[in-house]
Amino acid sequence: MVGFNKRGVFSNFFWKRLKTEPLTSIIKYASKADNGLDVQLRGNYINIYYKGGNILKIKPKSFFFDKFYFYTGCKKEDRSTRKTIILDASKGKEQEGLSKKEALQIVNELEDQADKLIKLLDISAEKYFDTAKSVIDKWLEIQQSALDINHNEKASQHLISLYNRSFDTSDIIVIDLEYAISQKASFAEKNGNPRPDIIGVDRSGQIHVLELKYRFQATEGDAGIEQHILDFEKTIGKDSKGDFVSEMYDLVESKKELGLIDCQCNVDIHKKPVFDLIFRGTEQDVSRFVTQYGHFKTDGRVHNIFYLLDNSNYRLFDK
Repeated sequence: MVGFNKRGVFSNFFWKRLKTEPLTSIIKYASKADNGLDVQLRGNYINIYYKGGNILKIKPKSFFFDKFYFYTGCKKEDRSTRKTIILDASKGKEQEGLSKKEALQIVNELEDQADKLIKLLDISAEKYFDTAKSVIDKWLEIQQSALDINHNEKASQHLISLYNRSFDTSDIIVIDLEYAISQKASFAEKNGNPRPDIIGVDRSGQIHVLELKYRFQATEGDAGIEQHILDFEKTIGKDSKGDFVSEMYDLVESKKELGLIDCQCNVDIHKKPVFDLIFRGTEQDVSRFVTQYGHFKTDGRVHNIFYLLDNSNYRLFDK
């Protein structure tokens, strides 16, 4: 599997930076169990998440925070307040209700705020993340109140990752979120590829590809349960060369080297990945889910189904 950046594979330059300040302090702080941050390794960069939002991107030579987390002017009924419209207008693409000058003013002000935030890393990781958290909290609040957009599934995904870092408290250790199958991968589909929600490893070293569904209504339509199963079977499930498992092996070794996951977590490269479902909802939702989709486990197309009630924690136990 060549021609693209694999998860957790870093250049020598980046590895050296990760083992010196300020990156050692940033990673150490972000990986603490009680601060709500989740460190995920990408292809020669690192994303740190908070409530499902990207609170910091660490690149080999720089840091990045999405300036639009500062944007508070979005309105559901006004297209000119959308991020894509503002960016297009700032580049001179004609947009109704927004001139290039107006868009540039918005973008420049947001960039100034993001630059000031990044500079807080020179003071301390704690100062940066505390401030950035408040920015994202406000953004999430506006997304809900002004646009009627909730991020419940993203938030659940984030918490599942936080609660499943060790075999002391879980049967599955989460090693990756939103895995993007490269078009250049040997197991890729020509007509588009899925983006599995969660990748985990069990005590035996077997890889689990997990799809999360929040509430019953999320199980239907184009993103329905059977479609996710088919997507797995057509891509990762048909990986006869073992390229995906090999990539996950490297990812786990990198995460262990950085102290991000349980040192007992190991990938057995000889075991094929399996597909699991995670369903979170009310007792009524769970009962309905079992009735309608439980047969996929009986049929063997789904290895396991994890049921997480709304009032339960987010730990994954193979019952």
